[in-house]
Amino acid sequence: MSDLILSDGQVSAVVVQPANAFGAGYRAFSYQDYGTGWTAGSANYDIPYTEQQAAEVVEFDYNRLE
Repeated sequence: MSDLILSDGQVSAVVVQPANAFGAGYRAFSYQDYGTGWTAGSANYDIPYTEQQAAEVVEFDYNRLE
């Protein structure tokens, strides 16, 4: 996980750099909390998407946040 995107004081998305198989660059995915199997203190954040779904997400443009 590289960054978090907040909306109204809550985490709404996570920005990650997925495995190279999905292409270069960062991707933003909707945040999924404890109900999806994530555990605080875990060394990894597993996104609850299939490989095909993850591959279809376009590269995140950090300039949109400025």
